[in-house]
Amino acid sequence: MTRADRPRFLYLAVFSLILPIFSAGVTRAASTFSVTYDLPDTLTIIGSSTGTFTFGVSGPVIDHQFDGEVIHVDRISVTAAGNAVGERVNFDWNTWINNGPLSLTVGGSQTSSDDLNAITTPSSYSTGLHITDGNTVLGSTGPFALSMSYNFLTASATATPGFGSVPLAVSNHIAPNDGLYLEVAAWSGDISASAPTVDFTMSSISVTLDGTIIGQPESVSVPTLSRTFLVVLTLLLAAAGILACRKAC
Repeated sequence: MTRADRPRFLYLAVFSLILPIFSAGVTRAASTFSVTYDLPDTLTIIGSSTGTFTFGVSGPVIDHQFDGEVIHVDRISVTAAGNAVGERVNFDWNTWINNGPLSLTVGGSQTSSDDLNAITTPSSYSTGLHITDGNTVLGSTGPFALSMSYNFLTASATATPGFGSVPLAVSNHIAPNDGLYLEVAAWSGDISASAPTVDFTMSSISVTLDGTIIGQPESVSVPTLSRTFLVVLTLLLAAAGILACRKAC
């Protein structure tokens, strides 16, 4: 090594020490999202004293905007326009989300005497919410408002016209590669033969998901201790450069 090459060598040596400090500060930055899906389906919910119930399952929403990401749903909010034929609301509604088809039988007005909870629950899902909207007498027929929400971070729930319970609330990380799938189901196991009866439809269903995108591009973040160390290294670099220059000169 010649005397002229020594300053260059010292600079490279110090920079080789600095570079790992920057690399150690690289982290993945998470960001939040809020997305709303409007479902065109009309679901019919009718209780029964004979054991044959009417229920509905929406067609799937398929959203590709999250493909290649890892997300977590923090909150689900659903609203719908109800239209009452009977004067009582007592039903269950489910929201299912997955990174693939949910494989439920789609139909706004289906009938069955089997276990409706089993029929409207997919065999595989990443996020699922089951809320009961419990036993509220409307006092009249015609239009009324429906809504429900659940915050998975605080385990808090609401529902109108009357909140009942939360039989199921699960939210796992979802990693869609070929679409995020979402479906809504609604049913009533009400067997009361006395008036007022459970008989209504729900339409104009709107589902809002608030959550976190975990798989974001990398961003540089230098820890506080590393900054201090960088200052020291910078001073050493300057001193080494001056010393090398003096010797070379």
